[in-house]
Amino acid sequence: MALGLPGFVVVAAGEYGGELELLVETTESVTGCPRCGVVATLHDRQPRWVRDLPASGRPVVLVWFKRIWRCAEARCAQRTWSERSAAIRPRAVLTERPGWRPAGGSARTRPTSPRWPPTSASAGAP
Repeated sequence: MALGLPGFVVVAAGEYGGELELLVETTESVTGCPRCGVVATLHDRQPRWVRDLPASGRPVVLVWFKRIWRCAEARCAQRTWSERSAAIRPRAVLTERPGWRPAGGSARTRPTSPRWPPTSASAGAP
């Protein structure tokens, strides 16, 4: 499934409460410490729910499992940091696609707290 957000790929998709939920992650799998440049190690992942443009008339919620990185250099003051994207700003509730608003909502509309991973019933399986 194509997402159309640069630097992201869809890992899984499901339906929950009439909304399409897309589990996404960035395509970057290696990064360096922003302070010292040492190759970072994956420390954790944290989910972020963000509304996106509707697909086939259904509301879309992206579940971005942001990577939390750790600097591997013991002497570096930069302990951990999370990945960032121009398409989804920190603490955003909407993607950064130009000029759109959710149907019947405003830019401040918060996504619901969808369940992930989808159950077989919510994913459309028999």
